[in-house]
Amino acid sequence: SNRLAERFKRLMKLATSMGKGLNTMGKAAQRAFYMYEMGARAARLAFQLMVKPLMDATKAAMDFERGIAEVSTLMGKDLQESAKDLPGMADNVKKLAVEFGKMPVDTARALYFAVSAGATSAKEANEVLRVSLMLATAGLIDAEQATRALVTVINAFGEKFENAEKISDLFFITVQKGITTVGELANKIGRVAGMAGAAGMSMETMFTFIAAGTQVTGMTAATVTGLRSAINTLLRPGKTARDTFKRLGIEFGASSLQGNKFIHTLREMGRRLRGDLTTKDIARFKELGVQARLTSKDIGDMIPNMRASAVVLALLRNKT
Repeated sequence: SNRLAERFKRLMKLATSMGKGLNTMGKAAQRAFYMYEMGARAARLAFQLMVKPLMDATKAAMDFERGIAEVSTLMGKDLQESAKDLPGMADNVKKLAVEFGKMPVDTARALYFAVSAGATSAKEANEVLRVSLMLATAGLIDAEQATRALVTVINAFGEKFENAEKISDLFFITVQKGITTVGELANKIGRVAGMAGAAGMSMETMFTFIAAGTQVTGMTAATVTGLRSAINTLLRPGKTARDTFKRLGIEFGASSLQGNKFIHTLREMGRRLRGDLTTKDIARFKELGVQARLTSKDIGDMIPNMRASAVVLALLRNKT
């Protein structure tokens, strides 16, 4: 029994010793894991603070150089100046990006669209870019979208690129007088500018119609559709529309759209629809042998597209 007691004591002592050893090993492992976790966190933080920004900056620089390289592919074809102007244009892109708070790569992309749209000199391309950035910043749209909108109108009406700021002003005036935004205009202007320009309409008339139309409807897309339909109807009226035009003594065909003539026609139609006619007006229409007053049905007969007809009718009922 003494031997058994002695062995039991030794076993207990050994177990206690092993327990202490395991406890020490566990604490060491815990410390090692803690140090590893802290190191991993520090590495992730260092990546976020130093490595990632550097990688992003490198990518942005590469994208910018690629954007300028894309512009250079157009130099020989479209720009009158030689490729020696490219470094100066690149510097101007960086300068304008800082001035208007845009990313250089986005600004370079906008320059590409300015050049590809037909700007035939570095001076013109830089001017379009500058005005595009002004329009983008004030209108809360991106530089590429602003450039596309500007050059669309410039090309549609055969304007000079150096007049880009004049066109930008028309965008802002339309927003101020109508119920629309620069973004909505930029997205929709391409649907009507080409048709209006080809018909001989002035761009001032186009923007005036959009401003007045959105003022009474609050719908940019519907107003643009209304203008498209009105232009198409005046150029190529169907039989019902043609008969209505003749009965009312309203001029149609290409000549009715030249310059600002369309606006004058609309104003007179509005007076006739609202009944704002003088005795002299009524006598004049009687002498011409045409109906003096217009009705909503007449508008529908002239513009078959119901949505477009509704926009034009709302516009004519409103004194603008």
